[in-house]
Amino acid sequence: MKCVSFLLVFALLTSLLNSRCHGYHILVLGVFPFYSHLMMLSVISNELVSQGHNVTFVTVKTTRPHPNLNLIINKDVMTGQMNPEFLKNLGRADSRELTRMLWSLAKNGTDTLLATKELKSFIDAPLDDPKRPKFDAIISETYFLHEALSAGFAQKFSCPLINFQPLVSPPNVAYMIGDPHNPAYMTDYKMTFTSNMNFWQRLENTYFSVYSTLYQNLIYLPAMDKIMRTHFATVGASN
Repeated sequence: MKCVSFLLVFALLTSLLNSRCHGYHILVLGVFPFYSHLMMLSVISNELVSQGHNVTFVTVKTTRPHPNLNLIINKDVMTGQMNPEFLKNLGRADSRELTRMLWSLAKNGTDTLLATKELKSFIDAPLDDPKRPKFDAIISETYFLHEALSAGFAQKFSCPLINFQPLVSPPNVAYMIGDPHNPAYMTDYKMTFTSNMNFWQRLENTYFSVYSTLYQNLIYLPAMDKIMRTHFATVGASN
């Protein structure tokens, strides 16, 4: 009996010592030119490759090279839309107008981005082509202007979608991901209030929480869904 137990332990230890862990093939999407966000995605990408993973980073800004990092510089088609007049209006907009401006930028930008040569090469690439990469996971700012991009590529490669959230989750995002959100003390980042609100500020914050969630579900997301189905029709997103 002791001999059998010893052999079992020996076999287990041998299998553990001989086992190997393979790194993931990860697609990181950072195609909007918000450089504070891209810096964080760059840090994440470099940390992943340092841990042995293979990362394809599609971005508009270069980063530190690494043998495991496939850096694809996508054409920056967004900076032209964010002209000085747009940025000035963005700075003086109230919370509702800011929401509409950002989501309008996302809709126009996503439609333009998905038509670029770099992203179309991923969309149109046959999955049975051995020369094309297969991805085990995708990292993107799914709930900050990247909804159509993230959902489309996740379906294309049939892999998990990992959300990178650069901001405190606003109520409309909390609604989608199941996070608790109490507008009595949690303010939307587009508001100027702190967590120490009076009654009227709480009422206004609650109103905006409801407004942004309804606007997202009834207007914004259907528009992004239409964009996704248009560009990813060849991979089944039209179904």
